[in-house]
Amino acid sequence: MLTIYASELLFRMNEIISELNCLDENTFEEKFPEIKRKMLEVNEIQERTCYLYSDADQKKITDTSKLIKETFDNVLRKWIDRVEEVKKEIDLQMNQKKILSYKRF
Repeated sequence: MLTIYASELLFRMNEIISELNCLDENTFEEKFPEIKRKMLEVNEIQERTCYLYSDADQKKITDTSKLIKETFDNVLRKWIDRVEEVKKEIDLQMNQKKILSYKRF
């Protein structure tokens, strides 16, 4: 079994947080699958090796895991908000088209 030191695991977790924070609409499709793969890999390592770490390291790992979850949720919330904005814009334009077509008659 491959042993991953707590510092290496924390480093990988912080990289994920950093990459999640750098996502934008131009890079999302390209980078998100890789970030997701890394998240799954880190989760597997954490579950497989958690008993090897000291209590202090386990707390740091748990806190960083929570931070990843919060960052991930923020990214999703941002994208959901953006989709809602686009939906509202489309609805507004559709309503304007209807009004224009009613005015013609």
